[in-house]
Amino acid sequence: MTVAALAAGINSAAAAPVPAPAVQDAGLHVIDKAEVLKDSATILTGPAGAENLSVLVPGTIITSQQADTRHVPSGLFKGEGDPLLKTALPDSTITSYATEKGTQSLISITGEDAPQEYRFAMDLPEGVSTAISANGSIAITAASGETLGQIDAPWAYDANGVAVPTKFSLDGSVLVQTVQHSSSTVYPVVADPSIQWVPWPVLAVSGIEIKMFSSIAVAIGAGGAWAGCTFSKVTGVAAKIVSQICTVVGVGGVAGVVNYVSNTYSNSSVQPLGCYGVYITNPGWGLRSMPARDCGF
Repeated sequence: MTVAALAAGINSAAAAPVPAPAVQDAGLHVIDKAEVLKDSATILTGPAGAENLSVLVPGTIITSQQADTRHVPSGLFKGEGDPLLKTALPDSTITSYATEKGTQSLISITGEDAPQEYRFAMDLPEGVSTAISANGSIAITAASGETLGQIDAPWAYDANGVAVPTKFSLDGSVLVQTVQHSSSTVYPVVADPSIQWVPWPVLAVSGIEIKMFSSIAVAIGAGGAWAGCTFSKVTGVAAKIVSQICTVVGVGGVAGVVNYVSNTYSNSSVQPLGCYGVYITNPGWGLRSMPARDCGF
């Protein structure tokens, strides 16, 4: 879930190609949706069913080519395929990729003349706000107080794997990342802020259990007594599902979640042994594929 940090940009002509560029990961890691507007350096992103949050990627759009990730520590770069977007700035470029959960943008910092401060203008949906957390990450919060996602705390490393000081700040709706590279820094520098949407809590259920939602809906519709989060007409695995939903949304919210999932998925082509996540507080966001281990397979 994270709102992109990219770089303060000017002119593509000023950014000549440099071997083994520095890389800053300003990735948007989203659950369901990420889109680059045509002929624009704007990335639209947000959970399915939600309004878009847009992030303006600074710099001038240039021909896409792969970023050099040789100096990126293992496991940090999650981009897939060819770049979606590339922009140029002084002594740096920004390369955006699709990932399993959205997009990831790599800022390549090639020398001392690259900015130390990277500013990303965000256009937040109405009622959505951001705030810096104690651990240096930034929370993305709905007007209701629900956590929608976060911008993971930033990191930065030079070409020798030495940590480079970096932090976030907010200037109104602009996300600012400061990367304190200097004449003593061994370039390239690799720094990361990542947007991670968190449409949670997520109930992990198998395809077989998804099919149960219809029978659960029928049982609840037939009436029965509640004892805490236990419904007298629902037993076995179905009772466990009801109990887990109830602990999140309360007794009054269970029927709404069950009915929505039942109406949407009872005739769908989910795989019996597939593992799926149901967003309990926002079932309208749809099913998310989950690791089999989350369903006990």
